[in-house]
Amino acid sequence: MKLNELLENVEIVLPIYDTDIDDICTDPSQLKENSLFLITGEGRYKMVPYTSNMLQSAILKHTGFILWDSENWPKHEDGQESYRYIHVKHYRKSCAQICSNFYGQPSKNLLMIGVTGTNGKTSTTYIIERILEFSKLYRPLLIGTLDTRCCSVKLYPSYTTPYCDVIQKLLRTAVDQYHADSAIMEVSARGLDQERVGSIAFDVSICTNLTPDHLGYHGTFDQYRQAKTILFEELAKSFAIINGDDDNAQHFIDKAKKIVKVITYGIARNDDTDIYASNIQLNIHGLKFDINIPTTNIEEHIHIPSLIGKTNVYNSLAALACAHLALNIPLDICKNALVTMPPISGRLEFVTERQDPITVIIDSAHTPDSFKEILNTIRDCAMATNKLICLFGCPGKTSRANYLHMTTIAQQLSDKVIITTDDTTSENPKQLIEELLPGFSSTSDSNDNVIVEIDRREAIKKAILSITQDGDILVILGKRFNISQMLESRMIDFDDRTIVKECIQQRIQHNS
Repeated sequence: MKLNELLENVEIVLPIYDTDIDDICTDPSQLKENSLFLITGEGRYKMVPYTSNMLQSAILKHTGFILWDSENWPKHEDGQESYRYIHVKHYRKSCAQICSNFYGQPSKNLLMIGVTGTNGKTSTTYIIERILEFSKLYRPLLIGTLDTRCCSVKLYPSYTTPYCDVIQKLLRTAVDQYHADSAIMEVSARGLDQERVGSIAFDVSICTNLTPDHLGYHGTFDQYRQAKTILFEELAKSFAIINGDDDNAQHFIDKAKKIVKVITYGIARNDDTDIYASNIQLNIHGLKFDINIPTTNIEEHIHIPSLIGKTNVYNSLAALACAHLALNIPLDICKNALVTMPPISGRLEFVTERQDPITVIIDSAHTPDSFKEILNTIRDCAMATNKLICLFGCPGKTSRANYLHMTTIAQQLSDKVIITTDDTTSENPKQLIEELLPGFSSTSDSNDNVIVEIDRREAIKKAILSITQDGDILVILGKRFNISQMLESRMIDFDDRTIVKECIQQRIQHNS
């Protein structure tokens, strides 16, 4: 590809001479002749770490080209600016556009659906994927926290919103190799802030809800909300679907309605709600509710056996608003897709063994609001006599204040709490656990119902063996890497579901 073609719709500062570009790369060690180096790393954009000997050496050897920003313009020792530096404004936006250009702007060949929000992104994308595939009208690519897949083929390790080079390569692969015609993406606030999706126009943009999260990165709630707003104010193309019950709904509606058609959903019906749920029945065996669409006088009942809790009523409504109201998929097809939908991994996921009546539920809830929502959901669905045991830990590099609050919530809403390790990253597991303990009440009765076990496998075993009454429920919360655990910078194989099944078998043998 010619350099001028690669820089189409990119605002460059200085004239360039045209040449062939064979590759784009994000690793200085991979920089070679006729490749273009982009900085797409984590965190706020900084050029300084990349003025390395490795990069400078590559330039002096006349190897490759470097995309550079206007604030850190490098010069040779003789003071002359190097022709191998491509000088651009709006660096991250330029990176996104260049990656799109390099892969032939694949998003233009796809129906693009973006889902943002503090909680519910993963479940909502899974439900939308289920409806689109079941309808046989679409061949969707899914990009999200738990999985990235197309036509049941896993394409890339899961990541909520990958960097722009990875996104564009995935879109191109899905179109060329799997004949995808649509893509459903989780779009994080961090991904929006870093303009990882800056070159994509989303046909459908969805906001599930908004509560304080990731403030260590964004700084304030207003900045966090503003990052989410980008999906509706700058990248929306046709439809914006908003949870009308959320406290921040009007903010997103006001931004989106200037550009696209707004569709609202909720449980608390008002005159402006386009689709809402009524007659909601929650129990441990699934969801039942009536779907109401006032504009067409539709009121139809639905039962979704694989999903539980009010939060999944909202997620289902968001998916129905997308599939039926935005994409015009017949409601009967949408309903049949949900009735036969399999469970979502790590999202109120039941793990049971036929020979034992105990119930274990795994969910990756990792915010105070999601903790409260999940535990209240299970309380609402369970029998009054059932006991609830909550097991969780504090991941490394997260807000301690949030997890102290979550510790208090767990103690208030559970009969027993077991504290253990989570994904500790580079931090000390014992220290992380000790920092959670001040969140517990100091009464003697409360302390009797709190267990600390640093070994996660042993903690799960203790929790399961401590269950003495049929119908009692163990809920395991928080760990987001489903089949691995990051322990002091080491990634080890660890699947909570596998451990749970092993421990249930031990319980069966113990009781036989």
